[in-house]
Amino acid sequence: MSKELVPLGIFELFLLKHGLMLEIHRFVALHFVALAIAIFSHPGANFAMATMRVVPPTPPPGTLQTTILVVGANPAIQKTLTIPATLLPGEVHRATSVQEGVGGKGQNVAIALRQAIVEGKLSSAEVCLHQFAGKNNVGKLMSLLPTTGSRWKVKTTEIDGATRTCTTIVDIKGEATEVIEPTGSVSGGDVKSFLEGLPGRACDVLILMGSVPRGTGEGFYGEIAKRVSGENTTIIIDVGSADLVKGLLQKEGLTAKFVILKCNKNEIEKMANSGGMVDGVLATMREWEGKLDAALITDGGRECLFAEQLRGEVKLKTLGIPKVQVKNAIGAGDCVAAGFGWALANKGKGKKDEGEGEGEGEGEGEGGILEDAAKFGILVGAAGCSSEICSGYDKEVLERLLGA
Repeated sequence: MSKELVPLGIFELFLLKHGLMLEIHRFVALHFVALAIAIFSHPGANFAMATMRVVPPTPPPGTLQTTILVVGANPAIQKTLTIPATLLPGEVHRATSVQEGVGGKGQNVAIALRQAIVEGKLSSAEVCLHQFAGKNNVGKLMSLLPTTGSRWKVKTTEIDGATRTCTTIVDIKGEATEVIEPTGSVSGGDVKSFLEGLPGRACDVLILMGSVPRGTGEGFYGEIAKRVSGENTTIIIDVGSADLVKGLLQKEGLTAKFVILKCNKNEIEKMANSGGMVDGVLATMREWEGKLDAALITDGGRECLFAEQLRGEVKLKTLGIPKVQVKNAIGAGDCVAAGFGWALANKGKGKKDEGEGEGEGEGEGEGGILEDAAKFGILVGAAGCSSEICSGYDKEVLERLLGA
C-alpha cells in the first residue's frame, strides 16, 4: 500500500523510536508520577486528573454547514528512505525503499479532516486548506494532495522557487533522522495575494499550523485571524514560536469565541523560557490571561497536559494516551490538532456563554467543551498511529477507542 508521508514531529519520533508494536501505556505510570509532583508544587494551579470517557462529537440537528479553515503556510514534499542498517555518519548507506508524499503540518490536518468528511463524521462541514507553494514544483505538490471536492478545497498562492523537501532516513532500529531544506522566502506581493485569497466571511474553526516562510512576519497569523474570525470562531494555533503566538494574541481588533494553543513539551518550554512543561504552560496561560482560553501540550508517548482559564484561575489536567498498535506514527501529532478542531466544529454554532468551558452539560463528556475536544483529539492522534496511511487515522480503531 502506498503511503502519503509527512515530516516527523516530537510525538511521532518518540513512538517510531520505540518500535512498531509500542504499547504506549507502559510509559504512563512513571511519567504520571513526575508530572503530578511538578503540578502539585504550584499552589496557584488547580489540578485534576481526567478520565478518558469521550462522547463522539456530532453536529446538532439542523446545524448549518460549518467551515473549517486550515492554514498550512509552509508545506513540504516528504521523501522517506529506509536503510537496512544503523545510520552511521560518514558511511555510505543504500536504501531499500523510497517513499514520497506531501508534508507540512497544515496539510496533514486538512487530509485527516477530509477523511472525516468522506466517512460522514463531518457531515455539515467544509474544509479549506490555504498554502504557499513554489512555482517550480507546485504541480508535484498538488498531485500528492487528495483530489478536491465540493466540501474539500485547496487554495494555493504560488511563489518563486520550489517548495522545500524534507528527507527522512529510517534505520533498522526504527530511528528516524531528518534533513529539512531551508524554508523559502515570500515577497510582500505574495503575502498580499495570500490574504486576498482568504474567504470573505468568518469561519467557524480556524486552524493555524506550523512555521511560516521568511517574509511573512510574526503578525501573519494575527492578520489572517482578524480577517476570517468572528465572535463564533474557535482558533487553534499549533506552533513552536512565541513570536507567532504573540502576533496572534496581540492583534488589534481580533475577535473569537475561543483561542487555543496546541504544541509539545519542548516547544512550550522554549516559548516560555522555562525548565519544565508545567512551568511553561502556567507562565504562558498567565501571560495571556483573557486572550488564551486553553492549551493542549503533548509529550511524546506520555500523558498530555491540558490547561484552561476558568474565572481567572488556570485549571490543569493530565490526559492519558490510550493503548494502540502502532503501524505508522508519522503525522499522528497533527491528527491530534485535526481531532480537536473536528470536535469543536461538530459542537455547532453559537456564542460563548458564561462559564461555558466548565462542567458537564447535555451531550458532553466529563469535562467542558474544550476539555472534551482535547480528549477527542488525543483519540484521533492515537488512531492516526494505527493507520498505515500518513495524515489519516484508522477508522475502526477510533470507533473502538470511542466505545471503550
